[in-house]
Amino acid sequence: MTPLTDRQTLIFEFICDFLLANGYLPSVRDLMEAFNMTPNGVVSHLKALQRKGWISERSHKGRAFKILAPIPVKPVREGNLLRIGAFVFQVPKAY
Repeated sequence: MTPLTDRQTLIFEFICDFLLANGYLPSVRDLMEAFNMTPNGVVSHLKALQRKGWISERSHKGRAFKILAPIPVKPVREGNLLRIGAFVFQVPKAY
């Protein structure tokens, strides 16, 4: 996989975060709204991610791409719970 630009990294992380939060990939409209871009801008970034090997196109499907790279999962602290992706762990108060 070819390294991503800063903007491409933000878009890729948004796609992964959206997938983890919603269980499905964002639409072009979702990406347009999140990054204040035109449809052509979104498609250009998706094609760049595809060229670099981070996503692949799935023709004739809605939300027509799939993630090829490992999805970065950020731990989220919620009180004494630690959420990592779909997993939730209870953390002792001393930590």
